Amino acid sequence: MMTISIFDNLLTKKQQESKNTTLLFTGMDSQTRCRDESWFNLYDREISYIINNIGFRDDNVFNVENGIFAIGDSFTMGLGQPYEDTWPCILEKKLNQRIIKLAGNGASNEWMLSIFNVIKKLNPKLIFIMLSYFHRSTTFNDDSVVHHSWENNEIYEKDMIHVMEEKLKNFIEYITTEAKKINTPVLFSGVPQFMNDMNKKSFAKFGLSDDNFIFYKRLNLLMPIKVLRRNNDLARDGYHFGYNTSKEIANNFFKKYEDVKKTLNT
Repeated sequence: MMTISIFDNLLTKKQQESKNTTLLFTGMDSQTRCRDESWFNLYDREISYIINNIGFRDDNVFNVENGIFAIGDSFTMGLGQPYEDTWPCILEKKLNQRIIKLAGNGASNEWMLSIFNVIKKLNPKLIFIMLSYFHRSTTFNDDSVVHHSWENNEIYEKDMIHVMEEKLKNFIEYITTEAKKINTPVLFSGVPQFMNDMNKKSFAKFGLSDDNFIFYKRLNLLMPIKVLRRNNDLARDGYHFGYNTSKEIANNFFKKYEDVKKTLNT
């Protein structure tokens, strides 16, 4: 059995220090760092961040081999949401199988790639990935502590779609190629309001298959705040999505998985 410490050098200092603890607030989900303090104060559901033995918001993990995994950033971690409202938890119930949740606040796609490179050695049954913003980066330090940051936005302002398409192509191609070697289905999604810019034309341009990628038609997070509040679709921090979007993501992942299962069985 492979040791659970294999993720240690991919944790931020905050994650390492928070193992086996419960946080009441973290990141943007605090009164001082939230997007909308009035909404934060009005939010009436109880939230806590129970960090497990390997540094992630999840139940404790003692065996990481042959598992189902969810990889992502704060939208996958469920910042500003009760744990049971996060899309991996909703999907877990639909699958009726445990999902090991590996999500980091502020995480970049290159960090997710590093997580995937660890997971692929564990004989995973299934992997779900919700991509992050492409202008995030991660520094992997010699002291085994990672640091997430934002890259210079100037290049994205000049040619955002082109840069995103190139990074998406490299990300998808690498992971799908590696996943085929181990015969593991990998399903992709993106943060809904961000991934609207990435459409099927982007995939067709590079000859990529969109069979395992979920696209979104609605700009949920661009709705007025009052609409999101009324529709129970805004997290406590006033930025991340709420239960309805989580449910939509989980449902879409589940439908995509059902489609993949049919092709695997033929």
